[in-house]
Amino acid sequence: MCSQIKYRHIGPMGKRVIAVVGVPGDPNVYYIGGFSGRIWKSNDNGKNCKCMGLEKTGRIGRIIIHPTGPNIVFVTAMGHCYGPQQERGVFRTTDAGKSCERVLFVDENTGCSDIAMDPNNPGILFAGMWQMFISTWGRWSSGPGSGLYISQDCGTTWKHLTSHGLPDTTMGKIAVAIARNNSIHIYALLETEDEELWRSDDGGETFKIFPVVGGDNHDMWIDPLLPDRLIASSPKPLPQVCQKFPVSERIPLMGHLLIII
Repeated sequence: MCSQIKYRHIGPMGKRVIAVVGVPGDPNVYYIGGFSGRIWKSNDNGKNCKCMGLEKTGRIGRIIIHPTGPNIVFVTAMGHCYGPQQERGVFRTTDAGKSCERVLFVDENTGCSDIAMDPNNPGILFAGMWQMFISTWGRWSSGPGSGLYISQDCGTTWKHLTSHGLPDTTMGKIAVAIARNNSIHIYALLETEDEELWRSDDGGETFKIFPVVGGDNHDMWIDPLLPDRLIASSPKPLPQVCQKFPVSERIPLMGHLLIII
């Protein structure tokens, strides 16, 4: 079957792309986020792409589309990360990209690393804000700007989630996900000293550690139908980190993939 899959380049030319999304059920509409900024859109199945703005936002890591109102699109922008700037945070368009407004901004040193929309109530969103600075001699991740935020009015206002089980230590990069079959289950991968995965079973009111061994987890996938089934990728060998979990809670290692089943 894989041999029958054919690809074609749809642009934009000369730009590294790290975020793509299409409108479900509409094969003509795509949004593309550039590594150096800009949102591109195609309305003709990729034959042509048009820049829709956000030229100064730097790294665009995620684009999500409202499932029943495709004119509403959210974009996460980290900024260029080489110094302070205003063009970072969460941006929203309500007119399919003709105009865009910034709806979540922490400070000029903090961008947004990830965003998730409740599939059963699209007015609820979670966003991970990440304070990071890059120089020619190193990278600094974490700071008071990093944190987990929730919106319950489709991104118009946001609340910073603190305590209630979340760690009090300084955070770095944050990734978020929501279980599709039961969206009271919220997952947050937080860059802290222990690099733990946190889970809420009440829609984000409280959180607790969800045991995943490995650390330095680069990506995770949660089964949309079985929220207790999870796969995580980590470059760390399991024997170095599994001792802090009982045998019954350890996750078997397949290469550098850690699997819960």
